[in-house]
Amino acid sequence: MLELLQQTSERYDLLLAADVFIYLGDLAQVLPACGRVLNPGGLLAFTVEQGSAPGYELGSTTGRSAHSAAYVLQQAERAGLDPVYHQNFTLRREGETDVPGAVWCLRRQP
Repeated sequence: MLELLQQTSERYDLLLAADVFIYLGDLAQVLPACGRVLNPGGLLAFTVEQGSAPGYELGSTTGRSAHSAAYVLQQAERAGLDPVYHQNFTLRREGETDVPGAVWCLRRQP
């Protein structure tokens, strides 16, 4: 996915990555790559598992990455993407446990 975003000449008005970034971990490369293929004003919508540690962390029981809101905002700013929507919610249930998550919508700066 990252290689495609970095190499394609296509441009998009909307990218959707639901339940994707939890498998990538570090957003430092993928957010700029998404910004590169978005038209000015284009939107990137995605979900993450909500982390409590600074940055991102690999969940010890889930094996998936969790991202703090501060980390998402930091990486978005570095990628030239402005937050337009953020909402915490229960992403899924695993057994009897709620997995906290967040949905984000970022806009590429003109």
